[in-house]
Amino acid sequence: MYEGYLTAPEVELNHGYCDFSLMPDKVRQPDIAHSYIIVLKYLKADATDAETARQRQEAEAQIRQYGVFHK
Repeated sequence: MYEGYLTAPEVELNHGYCDFSLMPDKVRQPDIAHSYIIVLKYLKADATDAETARQRQEAEAQIRQYGVFHK
């Protein structure tokens, strides 16, 4: 297990809950500059391309809502 991040399920971020968050453990690794948001979506095995695209768009919108991103 890598000790640079703290894993937390169902973290509230900007009025929503991400499925998992990886937050830097600043005590053990003070130089880590990034955290990560993981959003899970469920699709049936026979999901259509349209259903898959809709779930992906929803996941991307949630990630944008939860975090601040720089390109």
